[in-house]
Amino acid sequence: MAELVLKKAKKCAECGVAYFTFDEESCVCPSCQERNYFGCIRQYIDDEKPTVEELCTELHVPKLHIYRWIRDGRIQYIPGSGLTGIFCEECARPIEFGCVCVKCAKKARDKKKEESKKKAAV
Repeated sequence: MAELVLKKAKKCAECGVAYFTFDEESCVCPSCQERNYFGCIRQYIDDEKPTVEELCTELHVPKLHIYRWIRDGRIQYIPGSGLTGIFCEECARPIEFGCVCVKCAKKARDKKKEESKKKAAV
């Protein structure tokens, strides 16, 4: 007969928050686990200049986390570093962080200023 696996309530060893998990060995909550991943990644990037694939393989960090940290600006893509970059949502140029390149961000700001001037003139 199959064994029934239940979620267990645990208290995070780092921050003290209560969380649920199926993992018997887990001792930290998901937030602290992600923060720990991030610390390891920053150190590894500074030392090794790896690709995203190498980060995933060596540190067992999901690609989704890595790309989210690049988008959020927590990890900066540096051309030639080996990290696969992210691209501007407007023009598809490679960018170092965020969602749009500097040029497209400036266009958006200028357009918004122009619209504000038109509204003020009316």
